[in-house]
Amino acid sequence: MQTTWTFDIPLKAFPAPRMTQRSKWNKRSQDYLRWKDAVRIFATRNGLPDEIPKDCKCEIFIQFWSVKKARGDLDNKLKAVLDALWKQDSRVTRIEAYIIEKCGVDKISVRVDFVPEKK
Repeated sequence: MQTTWTFDIPLKAFPAPRMTQRSKWNKRSQDYLRWKDAVRIFATRNGLPDEIPKDCKCEIFIQFWSVKKARGDLDNKLKAVLDALWKQDSRVTRIEAYIIEKCGVDKISVRVDFVPEKK
């Protein structure tokens, strides 16, 4: 089984909005849901499973690249990516995330490691 995936998502980061039953139908929330679908498609094309195996822990390393000064908090951007990659992310045990501003490109660089649990 492959245990490491590295890929770039050529999209601008989209911080996760707070959604209620009512607000999930507004334009920003709908744009966010479409963005999440696009991120999942990039992950799938790069072979990332849509679930974290039960016998593994997950470590994820993310860099948010931004042409301009980045908008939104790092934790909201991170939540958005984790929500897009997996419905259940409780097996993620390590996260490293950075924002790199004014670099000439909008993209998200991702590395995911599945680490087998010690028995």
